[in-house]
Amino acid sequence: SAAYGDLDPRIQIELDALNQASTDINRYEKSLEQERRAYQRLFNTATQKLNQLQQKLKPSIEKARPYYEIKETFQKAQEETQAAAKQYERAMSNHQAAQQMVSVAEQGFKESNGVNMTSEQVAGFDEMTMEPTTLDVAWQEMLNVAINKVNSAEREFTLSAHLHQDCTRNLVTLETRMFQIQKQLKSVVKKSTVYYNEKYESSEKLTRQLKTIKRIEKRLHENKAKYAQSLRNLETISDDIHRR
Repeated sequence: SAAYGDLDPRIQIELDALNQASTDINRYEKSLEQERRAYQRLFNTATQKLNQLQQKLKPSIEKARPYYEIKETFQKAQEETQAAAKQYERAMSNHQAAQQMVSVAEQGFKESNGVNMTSEQVAGFDEMTMEPTTLDVAWQEMLNVAINKVNSAEREFTLSAHLHQDCTRNLVTLETRMFQIQKQLKSVVKKSTVYYNEKYESSEKLTRQLKTIKRIEKRLHENKAKYAQSLRNLETISDDIHRR
């Protein structure tokens, strides 16, 4: 730029960064204001709808509440069980990989010595009378590491297996109880479904809108930090120029 042609080139870079950050800050501030207004509209609409339904269906809503509460608990337990199942699968895979590593190290050590030895004998090789070679030591170290990995993987596998079993038992208990309550409260559950569905859908919409707001707030914060950094960089450049 001709205007900054005689200046330190770093100044132009920081001025461009400053202008870009300023533009982005203004854009995100406007967007944030719009999304906050949208959230408030969603909240007001949801509150109005739920209040109207509650006035109309209050007795059924109150009587059916135990069913919807245990249903919510059941859904959370489902998520926990799915997470526990994934953790169990990872632990099983890690355990198998560690066992394979032991087999490879054990076989390598045996082949380097031309002898048949168990992994326990290999792990205690330093107590044996034969002189180890550099290759022997390398295989022994690899095997020791592999055995430690197997032991660690076994602990993880056992813990994750117990967790998965506990989650599954809890899920079955909750499901049984949920169907019992649903059967007992069949009539009021049916009448109040419209209210609880509306409540769930409104909650989902508000949660999504809050996530949008949080995302914009994060971008705004990042650009304010960039703006402040560019200002500090310009001050540093100015000090450097004055010291010359």
